[in-house]
Amino acid sequence: MEREFLDSEVMAIIPVYKAGMGDISKIYLKSKEEFEVNKNVKSLIKKMARNRCVDLNASNKKYKKLLNLGKNLPQVLNSNMIFIPFKVRLPFAKNDGSMGFFLYDCIEKFEENHLIMKGNVKISVISCTKGYHNGMFRGYLIKKHLSEEYDKKQVYFEDLSLKIAELNSIVSSIVEEKIWN
Repeated sequence: MEREFLDSEVMAIIPVYKAGMGDISKIYLKSKEEFEVNKNVKSLIKKMARNRCVDLNASNKKYKKLLNLGKNLPQVLNSNMIFIPFKVRLPFAKNDGSMGFFLYDCIEKFEENHLIMKGNVKISVISCTKGYHNGMFRGYLIKKHLSEEYDKKQVYFEDLSLKIAELNSIVSSIVEEKIWN
């Protein structure tokens, strides 16, 4: 039986190879708990996106254009769930998953081939400082873009609610006028 977990508690997902099973995933939770599931990283990301009604193909297309990237895109499920890819192992064969995905908001720093996550959880990566900074900058750009989109929507809805309030006022004055005449 698979271990149940809340998507919102995931801090990192990394690929692990198990003899006789193939690629599985190791999941790190914000509670510092870690465990393995019998699914590969891509399947887990897709499942988490499906749970949140996110079209990963459309999301990837959008952020590919925004970041001017061809591959190794951050996986964006919402503004609080931006997963940054970092290589965590050497691939065994073609199309072998070597990228782990790390929650942008939980990454604290990079030191000596380790990502230090919140709660002082250390996860080994095959990356250099430049790769770390590139990944973090991409996460920052996406977070900023989502924030700007949210702000535009807020302004639109505030304008809309003011117009609705104005219309309600006009309608109530017309109704009041009809009642008294």
